[in-house]
Amino acid sequence: MCIIEHIDDLNKVGKPRGEAKSESGSRSRRHLKLLEDISNLIGRTPDAQESLEGVVRLLAAAMDCEVCSLYSYDPDSETLSLAATHGLQARSIGRIVMSKSEGLAGLSAEKQEPVVVEDALAHPRFKFFPETGEERYHGFLGVPVGEGLGLLGVLVLQSRRRRRFGAEEISVVRQAAAHVRGIMLNAKLSESLQREEHQREHYRRGMMRAIERLEAYEAAEQAASTEATEEESVHLSG
Repeated sequence: MCIIEHIDDLNKVGKPRGEAKSESGSRSRRHLKLLEDISNLIGRTPDAQESLEGVVRLLAAAMDCEVCSLYSYDPDSETLSLAATHGLQARSIGRIVMSKSEGLAGLSAEKQEPVVVEDALAHPRFKFFPETGEERYHGFLGVPVGEGLGLLGVLVLQSRRRRRFGAEEISVVRQAAAHVRGIMLNAKLSESLQREEHQREHYRRGMMRAIERLEAYEAAEQAASTEATEEESVHLSG
């Protein structure tokens, strides 16, 4: 399933069959190279944030878009927050937060389907954030990362021109989203393991402090008992 909404169909002059076929083949090769580049990037980049920033940069270039962003989803608050971007203001990362019921990215998360809009600025679900500068961008494609209870975020592509993304482009971004899902899952697992390790270390230190207090108490008790025994011996001998 895919939600496709557009304002109007512009009259387009059809291209010769040979030219269209050549363009299609070139586009397919470019998309295959994109997925290969993403795989190579993930393989050589251990840092999750660096990988995500690399993926959105590669996607923007390969899909001929001025903007590619990743919004991460928090199931507890049901909000999306800007996690990585190429094209929007970098200072907006972590500061742009919206409900799943807001914005076109929210619509993709809400429906858990790709959302294609030819002119996002004219769409009733468009949500404007002044700090991003995205009022310049019309074409919109949003693709969920994960699905169901496993929804992790939304990949968004934006272009200055009015643009309706095609089925092949949607398919490629979906495949890229699968790679992003892997990065995000590994990052969550790493964070969980680090949290558990921190908790274990906190517990170990707490136990060490408890043992030290117990040993100090036992030593004090032993000293008091020894002192009392010595005093009793002195009393009896006197």
